[in-house]
Amino acid sequence: MTLAAIELHRWDIVLLEARLKRPPLGRPWCVTADSWLVEEHVRRGGNIGLVCGPSSDVAVVDIDEMPVGREMGAILGALAVTVVTGSGKAHCYVRWKPGLPAKIRWHGQIVGEVQRGPIRVGVANQQQVVLPPSVHPDTGRAYRWATCPLVEEMPPAIPESWRRYLLAQDRIRAAPPRPARPVSRELLSVDELHARALSQPGGKRRASGAVKFRCPECAAEGHDLHADNAAVMASGRWGCAYAPGNREHRRAIGKALGVCS
Repeated sequence: MTLAAIELHRWDIVLLEARLKRPPLGRPWCVTADSWLVEEHVRRGGNIGLVCGPSSDVAVVDIDEMPVGREMGAILGALAVTVVTGSGKAHCYVRWKPGLPAKIRWHGQIVGEVQRGPIRVGVANQQQVVLPPSVHPDTGRAYRWATCPLVEEMPPAIPESWRRYLLAQDRIRAAPPRPARPVSRELLSVDELHARALSQPGGKRRASGAVKFRCPECAAEGHDLHADNAAVMASGRWGCAYAPGNREHRRAIGKALGVCS
């Protein structure tokens, strides 16, 4: 399946060392789109990687912790898993776009990376992700496809909610958000927070247990057209998916919920 995908999408492939996630140290990358050379390299026990960036038209969303990925998906919309790594993590392939940030931040913390190669065409910055059927160096398990790569529209475009969020977080680069002058939040149960969120414009409970609704600050800025940027999670934590590190957004949501003055 991997060889057929290479031929279909004309992907650039880098030859990696056997059971490792990198090319041979001290040598230039050996990059090829020749499926026969790739097949021979794999047959001899080598691993292979997909070159990310405009040459392959692929960027990869790589979140280190699966629970974080599920929480982000509950708010921003689920990303389709393309490859399950040998360590059980998920690689989500999306169509390459210029300007995507290198780091993924959630609640002010770095939780993963976007393997996207050069941020602009013509700028050198080599990045690659390990492809099936390569073998993970620590677990000894093979990488495998979770989504069939043999479709013309693969990879899909990155959802607009994810693109806006990643770009906003790259601009903010803020510390974890802190509520502005909380008013006895400890006295409010999660059920009460959810009830107040459901009473807000667009209030709707999601399958994850979170309640999403319109962020007042986003609305004032002229976006959040779907009225779902704000959320109270199943745990009771609340904030804005578009700008979780922005105090003005958090303060506006807190006022709407009655937990900030």
